[in-house]
Amino acid sequence: MYREESFMDCRLANDTDFMQLMDGFSSYSGTSDFPSFFDTPSEEEMRLEPPDFAARGKELVTMTMGDCLNPERNAFMTTFMDEFKKVHRSDAILSYGDCFHNAEEPDKNSCGEITYNDPWTNRCSSRPFKIVAENTINPWYVSEKIWSAFFEGAIPIYHGPQEAKRLVPPNSVIFADDYDGPASLAQAILAFTEEDFKKFRAWKTAPTSEWNEWSEARRNGHVTLLPRLCEAAAKGQETINPSLVATGI
Repeated sequence: MYREESFMDCRLANDTDFMQLMDGFSSYSGTSDFPSFFDTPSEEEMRLEPPDFAARGKELVTMTMGDCLNPERNAFMTTFMDEFKKVHRSDAILSYGDCFHNAEEPDKNSCGEITYNDPWTNRCSSRPFKIVAENTINPWYVSEKIWSAFFEGAIPIYHGPQEAKRLVPPNSVIFADDYDGPASLAQAILAFTEEDFKKFRAWKTAPTSEWNEWSEARRNGHVTLLPRLCEAAAKGQETINPSLVATGI
């Protein structure tokens, strides 16, 4: 609820007296009155086949980080990248953002791939894996970055809260917390086989009912928040005075 370095302060949400004045609470959390998840790609976009990565080169991993203020995340990335350096594969990681920058990102309209509805997601720049390391590790803070990776056709390498496991399809994401540390994680990525890739893309042919809580995340995304608030307000009016609602007053 408080992040000093970016001047974000929502601590009044933890003030019981203040919150008694409110009819509801909306946040990234799946436990809030009105969950507001980052919007997921559509089912069709989730099922897109990956681009032809082999034609793009031997790079394995991309990342785009513009917030370089988090020392824990910076240390995580440094250790991860050092493992690639040890086996002379530093060139296998493309970093397009301000942090650890080593490559220029191609224009998202430059390769003939379809585009997404935000300025950051780019299927022309993707590779087999995309590191998704959240700016801050807090319960339920699962940002748009993980969904961007899916649209780009990459397997997300996720460094974030455990709740993400509930929202994404099973065996679709490599979770950093499942490894002993960033060095062990990097070694696993370097050892990935074609069979491993097939395993982590098998979910694409499964029905959405088997995609964990993806449907719930899509239904309760940013784009549906205002309609859901309006619906709740309308129901509240019905409770207070149904005749006013019925006559359109």
